Amino acid sequence: RSRFSTRRKDTLSAPESTRTIMNVTINTDASFNHHHKVGGYAFWITSELGRIRQSGTLKETSDAQDAELKALANAVYVLLNSEFNNGSIEHIYVNSDCKMMFPKISIKSTSVPGKYIAETLNDILRQNTDGCIYGRISFRHVKAHTNNLTKSRSWVNDWCDNEAKKAMRSAVEILKQEMSWKSS
Repeated sequence: RSRFSTRRKDTLSAPESTRTIMNVTINTDASFNHHHKVGGYAFWITSELGRIRQSGTLKETSDAQDAELKALANAVYVLLNSEFNNGSIEHIYVNSDCKMMFPKISIKSTSVPGKYIAETLNDILRQNTDGCIYGRISFRHVKAHTNNLTKSRSWVNDWCDNEAKKAMRSAVEILKQEMSWKSS
């Protein structure tokens, strides 16, 4: 279980790994409910070894950017503990439709998820390379809601968007149930 989520679902794990130099791509999206301050997230991680797809609820989220950072933090946590982290990751690509979160990902960040992401990605790359991490993480913006399902990045972003919305609606329902139990 990740530090930033309440649960995960829809997991496909990677096959048995062999040691080969590889790139890893992380696609994330989040959905945020302004009224209830809860959210949902989804991510899709791919490499030469396979894919991992997951989504889940975010119990406490301050704003949409925080939800996006927590979505990526959950993906990074899963990557850290997956078969993909086997000593052969050469480069990590992060695709998101929220380019506003990229500057918050820093070792010096005041954002807890932003600092966690930066530290963990750096640790993963140090473990998997000769210790040189410079230029081995790329952040790429994916335009959201394009309905261009012929491009794989757009298709995956659309999947993440839909799953994050489902998870956010689930988070709202869970919160409403908890509130009704407290009032009865």
